[in-house]
Amino acid sequence: MAELKFDQDGQRLYFNGVDHCALFVKSAAGSYGTGVAWNGISNATVTPDGGDANDIYADNIKYLSIPGNVNINASITAYTYPDEFNACMGLGKKSDAEGLLFGQQDRSKFGLVFRSKIGNDNSASYGYVLNILYNCLAQPTELSSDTVNESPEAAELSFDITTVPLAEDDMPKGLKPTSWVRIECKPGGLLQDTEGHVGEPTTKLQNLLDALYGTDPDPESQGSTGTPATFKTPAEIYAILKD
Repeated sequence: MAELKFDQDGQRLYFNGVDHCALFVKSAAGSYGTGVAWNGISNATVTPDGGDANDIYADNIKYLSIPGNVNINASITAYTYPDEFNACMGLGKKSDAEGLLFGQQDRSKFGLVFRSKIGNDNSASYGYVLNILYNCLAQPTELSSDTVNESPEAAELSFDITTVPLAEDDMPKGLKPTSWVRIECKPGGLLQDTEGHVGEPTTKLQNLLDALYGTDPDPESQGSTGTPATFKTPAEIYAILKD
């Protein structure tokens, strides 16, 4: 058996950065709409909550320790948000009155996709992790406006998010329902091996990225219209990425 090796060249990994955030608003009928880009993201945090062990005592000893369910919460900090997110904040509108919004309306649920970068000791762009959140509900949040002064700053907005696990039919067979999927994209795995920078996606990863983020029309193909950004269930993601 080989001896364990520590801190080898290229193996000192770290997470730093967030980008490529896409928003998918859920309709009242339960289907996710076409994805839109969410620019200005400065932080995205996923927080598992719960799962505390319930200790059971018998025979004068700790007999069992039964873990509780884990809930997935999240938060987004950003300098702006897409117009489509108004519905997720409970701001309703009428189709025949452009720009007019009404507060205290029902909040739409939504899905999120965002990318966390992975660096190593050789490159800040070693790989990335795709995070996908389902059945998200934004909590009411403060929208503060400050006066402009001699040291103006852009206001940061923060949105707390709760989630609800998906139905079993949306999950690969044998897995419990979840509201959070992570996809690790590293060289030698879902990224092709490269010299010191993020490699090209493998074919199956590219197929997933094309689905989640959409594609532009092919200029060399007459009549090509591209494809819209489409949200995918864990079962659909598994079908795309499995060997």
